Amino acid sequence: MRTPIQPRFVRQYLPPKDHLAAIGSIAALWSVIESSMETTILGLYEIDMGRGLVFTANLSFHARLSLLRILTGEKVHMSDAQAEEMAGLLNRIDEGFGDRNTIVHGLWGETGQPGVIRRLSIRARGKKLAAVAQNYKAADLWAISDRLATLLRDFTDLAFRIGIEERLDAAPRHSGAPPRKSKSK
Repeated sequence: MRTPIQPRFVRQYLPPKDHLAAIGSIAALWSVIESSMETTILGLYEIDMGRGLVFTANLSFHARLSLLRILTGEKVHMSDAQAEEMAGLLNRIDEGFGDRNTIVHGLWGETGQPGVIRRLSIRARGKKLAAVAQNYKAADLWAISDRLATLLRDFTDLAFRIGIEERLDAAPRHSGAPPRKSKSK
């Protein structure tokens, strides 16, 4: 007999550990990318972290991306070359968002092939249902993770060269928060 809180349908399948590790890596890297976007926004606006995170924490990914694109277009605290590099990185971040969503929001199933799992997705658009199934080896997922890690490195490297840490350290403290402890000192 079922209890009221027991679901009628429970998926018994979990991907193998190497696939799960890669999926987890993608999710964890994406969290750091979004956090780095917030920090970069605050540094470019020269807003103290204690006050600024109140604003950026609840912004959607697309709102953060739009803010960074506006700041890039205005070349705020950036040379022409840095603004061009930032624009390219923001395009890569936008693509990475799609990769991350595909993987993190996937419903995974078996394929019957050793070392291969299937991502299932069902979308309702208008009056039509669309089902998509894609097969992944762990190496495919790790390749996405590696792209995100490279993207994170490139983005934070540019933020460092633009002087985000120094701008955050110099931002007036309005929140009563203690001064940031800079990693570069």
